[in-house]
Amino acid sequence: MSRHLSASILLASSQPERLDEFYRAAFDVEADENGWFSLGGLGVNIDLRDDVAERVAEPGRVVLNIDTEHAAEVVARLDDLGVRWLVRLEERPNGIFSTFEDPDGNLVQVLQMTQEYRDSRPDPA
Repeated sequence: MSRHLSASILLASSQPERLDEFYRAAFDVEADENGWFSLGGLGVNIDLRDDVAERVAEPGRVVLNIDTEHAAEVVARLDDLGVRWLVRLEERPNGIFSTFEDPDGNLVQVLQMTQEYRDSRPDPA
């Protein structure tokens, strides 16, 4: 069995600077010297691709989930950025959830899971 050393996601964009600025502002993160930033331990890189449309043609195929201890604060920043909300913050059995579209049309959820839920999940290490 192989050991997984890291996990990351590449967000391909026809306008990577715009998308990069959005994620930095939305989640209060800074990129390293290679353009990577971390969201909860997931490495994120935004890269120029000439083989992708300006907006996602089929939203929802991949949903990026961001679990935070302060969902209301993140949602307030996102409101200031003018995101299109699909679901405003709402309570669900395992926490509070919201879903929005990033500038390229990717779906992103801001979550604040209950401690009970977090404790029930396997340790990722």
